[in-house]
Amino acid sequence: ANGDGGSCLSSASTSTAAMVRVIAGELNGTKGPAKTFSPVELWHVQIPKLDWIIDIPFKNGHNCILFVRKGEIDVVTTETASFNEKVEQQNVAVMESNGDVIR
Repeated sequence: ANGDGGSCLSSASTSTAAMVRVIAGELNGTKGPAKTFSPVELWHVQIPKLDWIIDIPFKNGHNCILFVRKGEIDVVTTETASFNEKVEQQNVAVMESNGDVIR
């Protein structure tokens, strides 16, 4: 965590981390500058390399909207990681968390 609203997420595939700008809410002790009236986590996540697997900590029972600005991502849609859903550039995925991580 650092003072400019930046934080890091660990990559499961390498020792390097994805860069995260916390806009609202909190991640790993870094709080975003935006003030909200209801619980909101809003992060700008940059994944600099292809084929990285990123675990995003997420509160159980909450919903998550993933917006892909550039490129595309695969989202693991089952706990056994047996099925991935592709989310392409300028598209969204609405996720429901039944655990504590979105991958």
